[in-house]
Amino acid sequence: TSEVSWTAVETRRTCGKSSKFSLAFRSVHFSSLSEVQPLPDAAVMDRSKLNRALSSDDNPTPGYLYGEIARMTQSGPEVSQQVVDYVLARLRKGNYNTKYKALLVIKQVCRVARSDFRQRLQRNNADVKECLQYRGQPDPLRGDSIYKRVRDAAKETLEAIFNEEDPVGAMPLSNGRIQGFG
Repeated sequence: TSEVSWTAVETRRTCGKSSKFSLAFRSVHFSSLSEVQPLPDAAVMDRSKLNRALSSDDNPTPGYLYGEIARMTQSGPEVSQQVVDYVLARLRKGNYNTKYKALLVIKQVCRVARSDFRQRLQRNNADVKECLQYRGQPDPLRGDSIYKRVRDAAKETLEAIFNEEDPVGAMPLSNGRIQGFG
């Protein structure tokens, strides 16, 4: 049988003010190795990477995050579904920067992600199609260009979602190295 114990630690941190918080650590002790269950092979969706890629600020998404998100979708169908659901939920937000960045993530990841990622987006493309008609109050400095950018990105994203050909130069992400010819 296994024995589970909990340890609570209380810590004080001073940053101008003193605050008190507690951390709980769980330790599991097994009487034999036969009780240890291996962790599932599937990875988990990394929400912090998705939040950085889909932030609402004006800064562009760092290019390496597209590859990291594509690697997330390669880890398994469950993670791929979670990523699709999360990105589509962010696409439904009202902020034009978030919509634009979500469309770019979908477009870039569709080029190298698992086929089920693209299939799920093909079935759930209503949110992307809504962005084709996206309009808002004109910005005093940029006018309608911020909304036109979202509409153009939606058009390119739909093309990437329904593109049946494998893109030229696509390589498996698990290798991580460029393969030469010959």
